[in-house]
Amino acid sequence: MKKLTNVEKGRLFTSAVRDYFKRNGCCLDTEFRVEVSINGEFKKNHKFDLGNKSLLVECKRYTWTKGNRRIPVAKMATANEAMLYFAAVRDSSIKKRLFMLETNTIELNTGKGHETLAAYYVRKNKHLFPSNVEVYELNECTLHARRVYPSDEA
Repeated sequence: MKKLTNVEKGRLFTSAVRDYFKRNGCCLDTEFRVEVSINGEFKKNHKFDLGNKSLLVECKRYTWTKGNRRIPVAKMATANEAMLYFAAVRDSSIKKRLFMLETNTIELNTGKGHETLAAYYVRKNKHLFPSNVEVYELNECTLHARRVYPSDEA
């Protein structure tokens, strides 16, 4: 049996996220293009993983590294890049969603207890989130999603 590449795993995860939305009555196109610009003067089309006229979705299938004990720092940087592109969307009425793979909870020796990778990402980077963004984690097998940000507990 052939081992899947990270690119193939990412495509399968994006497909699972699309299936999740379809199950919930929302049709999304893959590689949905939207004009982005930080200053409004220079504009460019950007492809989001999934989207339609009212919703944009970026999908990140990240896992803990080194036997589920290390933070994938470089991958976290690409999640921050997704937040930059969300912030550069000129139409503020468009909702933005970051979907991350549901991971095991681990203790990071930070005194913060056990947390998933998505919860860790939110805790460390929510200061970079533009308005109208939500972060979810999705179980690929069950297609069950849980909102991580904003938290219902706050």
